[in-house]
Amino acid sequence: MLAEINLLPKKDIKNQAKIILFLIIMIVLLTAIIIFYFQSRSIHQKEEEMIESRTGLEQQLQQAYEGSESMNKMRSIQTLQNAISYADEISTDIIPVLEEMTELLPERGFIIEFKQENSGKITVIIQFDVNRDTAYYLARLKESPSFKNVSLQKIEAKEVNAESNNIAGDHISRIEATYEIHVNRSETGGDERNENSAE
Repeated sequence: MLAEINLLPKKDIKNQAKIILFLIIMIVLLTAIIIFYFQSRSIHQKEEEMIESRTGLEQQLQQAYEGSESMNKMRSIQTLQNAISYADEISTDIIPVLEEMTELLPERGFIIEFKQENSGKITVIIQFDVNRDTAYYLARLKESPSFKNVSLQKIEAKEVNAESNNIAGDHISRIEATYEIHVNRSETGGDERNENSAE
């Protein structure tokens, strides 16, 4: 009978199980690291794409804003040019109008307030010493070829301090009349000026 003598140590099953367990853990860990790497790389690529698209959108918005800003500037310039041309068309030379209005005033008539509107309408408040001067001035304005649609809007009696006018007495009564006048542009030279500016 032969005896089997095995001088090699027996393989320990526990050591093999530890090695297999270690290898499985290493494979799982390596797989997790690979998956994490690819996911982070994918996330970085998406972030870069988002940054690029955001940058592109910002550039488009900036271009659109600059375009709209230049359009607004052009509209503003056009509006200003329209306003200037409109003012040139409707404005009258006010100096001849004032000169004629003062020439038509009676000796003791004074212009207190003067307003001109774009339509050529003038509202003026005149101070007189006596009430009949209001009607006299109205008649003279209506006779003038420089004015049309002249109307007397209001007459008021005002008390004026006599000391400020160096007149004896405490108070003096003055008449203030409000007139509405439309300027006849063909007679005041407004059309001639517009024709000259058109040339």
